[in-house]
Amino acid sequence: MLSLWSNIKSKSQTALSPAQLDNVKSYPQRFRSFVLLLLLAGLFFGMASLFLPLLLLRPSKFALSFSFGSISCLSAVAALRGWKSYCTSLLQAEHILLTTLYLISLGATLYSCLVMGSYLYVLVSAGVQLVTLGYFLVSAFPGGVAAFNSTRLVISRSMEQMQAEQMRKKENDEMKKQIISSIMTPEAKERLSRIAIVKPDKAAALEDTIIQMAQRGQLPGQIDEAKFIELLSRTGAAEDQQRTKVTIQRRTYFSDEEDADDDDDF
Repeated sequence: MLSLWSNIKSKSQTALSPAQLDNVKSYPQRFRSFVLLLLLAGLFFGMASLFLPLLLLRPSKFALSFSFGSISCLSAVAALRGWKSYCTSLLQAEHILLTTLYLISLGATLYSCLVMGSYLYVLVSAGVQLVTLGYFLVSAFPGGVAAFNSTRLVISRSMEQMQAEQMRKKENDEMKKQIISSIMTPEAKERLSRIAIVKPDKAAALEDTIIQMAQRGQLPGQIDEAKFIELLSRTGAAEDQQRTKVTIQRRTYFSDEEDADDDDDF
């Protein structure tokens, strides 16, 4: 049994190249370095978050803590994947632009806090540094770039839909204002504005009713104050009728339940 296990172990070791075998043997050590550097990065980022309220007074404390946290975080990934292979991958054609941008933003952050002392430049350079660092961290894992691109597309589409919805809402509001201003006299609009201050929901319902009547051609002329009061009383009567109907339905429901309970008692 022992000879069989030694044969399997020797075959598995000979199947790997010397570089791969060294990577397998050094993985526990690299993982420990990764955890330690990641904890160190968390410590520096925590210090940066504490110094963030003091950015106007002491920008150097935030910038130094943030930069050291960024370097520690990137070093953690390099320790896990191997320093030589990871540094070589950062210098490849597809990563050289981001690597240059990260180094420039890192130097700009340190220069802004140590030489210029400007919190505005510190914020801009730290933001660029954070974006490039996030992309490096995402691209360090398999499928990370695809997941990042998918998330970016989903967020951009959601933002476009929100902007389109806001534009449609703005256009509808402008159309309502134009219709209201064209079919209502100044006295009626003033009364509507007073109602909107006290009861905005009721004023919105009145505006919708007036716009629907105007679109259907049910308004022969402009709505003066007398017609507006008549429309207001009609809308109030309809609301009271609907409220009374709901109350009757509730009473009927509860009375049926009480009758059912009485039948159960017998």
